[in-house]
Order: sequence, then structure tokens, then C-alpha cells
Amino acid sequence: LERVEIANAGGTFVFEKKDEEWRLTAPRDLPVEESSLNLMKNALSELIASDPVWPEAGADEREKSGLTKPTATVTWKAGDAGGTLEVGREIAKNETFYVTASGKPGIFTARSRTLEIFTKGLPEFRRKKLVDFDRDKVRTLILETPGREAGPRPKADGGGPGAKPLETMMLTRADALAPWIANTPFQGRADRGRAN
Repeated sequence: LERVEIANAGGTFVFEKKDEEWRLTAPRDLPVEESSLNLMKNALSELIASDPVWPEAGADEREKSGLTKPTATVTWKAGDAGGTLEVGREIAKNETFYVTASGKPGIFTARSRTLEIFTKGLPEFRRKKLVDFDRDKVRTLILETPGREAGPRPKADGGGPGAKPLETMMLTRADALAPWIANTPFQGRADRGRAN
């Protein structure tokens, strides 16, 4: 899988794999939320039609199933292959959606929980992680917090009369499996669970 495009009530969202990394390229260029990407991949690769409703579907059947104006249209590309999936209206009592897929004549039903990801918007698709790094490569951890002595809180800019000095804690480790060692404000072995 190298490209997925979703059109739904929230807009059009394009996901592309470039240099082994997935990015949201439209409506803005953003990193992708990995859990959402995995849900999309699973929905496309493992989608099972639970019931063929209309083996041959005309305009009336598309209208009844909500596929005249789909809830979501998903287009994907995987090497030389590709296809389109249309998601119609939800059938509440059965927790299913009407669906149709390119290369498969007719209209089917499929489980809602598999297809819900295609009805989502930008907040669910963009990565929410604020800091991106490999935690196993961290060798030094420095925490700075206002000191604990009594006195007024520091101003927002961190200075000014009455500001508390920063209390610094520094932890280091030789590699990902080595124990964390505290260097300041004391020297000794640090609590591994808390450091992790």
C-alpha cells in the first residue's frame, strides 16, 4: 500500500508513503497518527462483506443504501493494483454500513467498527505526539523545575523578584539496557521505572 485517499464530510485526506514513511499530504502536510493508519490498512486489507444485499445494484438500490452520496469514498493504490471503496449509510440495528467496492458488482454490508476510520477527520488522522524520538537512544535526561523552598512562584518569563531558582536533576545511562544513574542533585542509582 502506498497511497490512500479518503473523501468524507470532513474533506479530502490524502496519505502517501514516501521513503518508507507515511505522511498526510492533503489538506496539509503532516505526520500521520500511526494507530489511525493501521486501522485504515486493516480495514482495506481485511474487509469482509457480511451480507450481499443487492447482487446487481442500480440507481434505486444506490439511493436506498446511501451510496448516491457516500458517507466516505476511499481510493487506494498498492503497486500496480488499486481500487475504490464506497461507504454508504449505517444500518444502526446491525451495526453495519452498506458498501460497494470496485471490481465487485453489487452492494454489500460490512461491520461499522471496521469502516468507522474512514468517516473521521483531521484530528484523528494527524499525529498527536509532540516530541518524536527513539526513546532507546536517550542517554541523558535533565529535568528542571522550580525549587522547593518557600516563596512566591516565578513569573511566566522565569525571572523577576522573588523567582525561585531552578532545581535540576540529571540522569544518565550508558545504553538502552544500562541502569539510570543520577548525577545531580545526588549521586547514585535512579529508579528505573520512574526514569523510563
